[in-house]
Amino acid sequence: MGRRGLVRAWVAAVALLIVQAGPSVADPVVVGTVAVGESPQGVAVTPDGTRAYVTNLSNDTVSVIDTATNSVIGSPIAVGWEPKGIAITPDGSRAYVVNKRDFTVSVIDIPTGTVGPPIDFGLEADTPLEVAITPDGTRAYVTNNDKDNLLVIDTATNTPVGAPIAAGELPQGIAIMPDGTRAYVTNTFTATVAVIDLATETITTSVAVGVNPVAVALSPGGDRAYVTNADDDTVSVIDTATNTVITTIAVGDTPVAVAVSPDGKRVSVANADSSDVSTIDTTTNAVTGSPIPVGLYPSAIAVTPDGSRGYVTNAGSNTVSVLAFQPSPPRSVTASAGDAQVSVTWSVPDFTGGEPITGYTATAAPGGSSCTTTGATGCTITGLVNGTTYTVTVTATNTVGTSAPSDPSNPVTPSAPSPGPQPSAKKVQKPRDVRGKPPVRIKVAGTTVLTGRNALTNADQRIRTGVQVRIKGTRAQGEVRYYRIIRGPKGKVSIRTYGRPGLKVILVQSAPATDAYKPYRLRTVYVNGAKR
Repeated sequence: MGRRGLVRAWVAAVALLIVQAGPSVADPVVVGTVAVGESPQGVAVTPDGTRAYVTNLSNDTVSVIDTATNSVIGSPIAVGWEPKGIAITPDGSRAYVVNKRDFTVSVIDIPTGTVGPPIDFGLEADTPLEVAITPDGTRAYVTNNDKDNLLVIDTATNTPVGAPIAAGELPQGIAIMPDGTRAYVTNTFTATVAVIDLATETITTSVAVGVNPVAVALSPGGDRAYVTNADDDTVSVIDTATNTVITTIAVGDTPVAVAVSPDGKRVSVANADSSDVSTIDTTTNAVTGSPIPVGLYPSAIAVTPDGSRGYVTNAGSNTVSVLAFQPSPPRSVTASAGDAQVSVTWSVPDFTGGEPITGYTATAAPGGSSCTTTGATGCTITGLVNGTTYTVTVTATNTVGTSAPSDPSNPVTPSAPSPGPQPSAKKVQKPRDVRGKPPVRIKVAGTTVLTGRNALTNADQRIRTGVQVRIKGTRAQGEVRYYRIIRGPKGKVSIRTYGRPGLKVILVQSAPATDAYKPYRLRTVYVNGAKR
């Protein structure tokens, strides 16, 4: 058997499948299992997140899942022979299905659920596997495995366009950059990823990765490409600016599919031979949590546009596992110390898994004392030891589960309050200098400063200024016509008068009490500008 036959047989044996889908992260949980057709191979979610389309290899059909109920709706849609890869246009109007055995692509009209005439490449096609659509929706690129190239579809006419593009040896997985300039294509025979310039339709470089690279997915910004190496049980991370591998991450047995969360913080990897899903935290480039058991031979994975759900096709179980992603940790945790207690506040998580947060738990270390809320973003942990330094972490909980702990707060040390001076010993507050003293008179016409800028008491408190104006002999009271109060920066207050006789101005300057000083309050009355 030739090299191509060996690889095809191995792929069929383990159901190697992929969909190009797109602080610490918590483990996802399986919240549902949906029965579909036989040997589901690919999955894609519509841009509005309401439907998941699943290719059933052995039934020559596509099942449609309602993501609100996680149940199959309608009858399976008949397509070509052994459908595998699937991709949906950015506008959500059509799904392109690669039919592996009759070398065609079926196009499903999503609003009507009908299938048009298959796109036939004639003798150019030989074992097409996967498909990716450009961000502008004008082209679909199909990996043509046994002819080492890409086939190109004009989506306006649903016809082949141009000559096949060289794509490396045994191309399988494909992902297109968010700006539509390049395609990353896995070459299973040479253990490389071909980087193809879609404008010139040429390979610009090939990146060496692990053995038998099957799937590739790009981060939302296109700065990273994640490649599953099925024979190495690893994921290679490519920096797309330099097209070099920056790290290699060990995952489960025979990783064959990969998807990146919409926020770029989580990478989900389907491991065919261990029948589970690994989660990679992209901030650390390390696997986080435990593998998530799913059905037999998980083959493809897609994430909803809001990042709340993941759909995993299980080729050996004829099912789709529905993953729910737990909230990310709360942010910006801040602690302040009191007497044998710590008050803590935080910001809500960036990501909630599609469900509202129902509670938070703040935990102090050392000791583990905690406080909880049902949604408020702050609470107080009591019963702590004065003189001991604590940090606080916070978790968020909803119907999906509980997040990983937040980053620790700033360290704080509770202490007993020091006794303050007795009331009888308090000093008298008064203006520190002339800026805080009331004016000798107020101009009948013009501007008079009532309290100067940065006016402080001798207790270093800013003087507060209140002004009340009464006008004798008229009912037309009020600002603008007879006077105007002007509040400037740093506590400055002035009055502008317009020559109206009988103006009575009541000026009240004050400052609250402190531990060492009594409250300050001075009331000054002016009539026709003169102090009374």
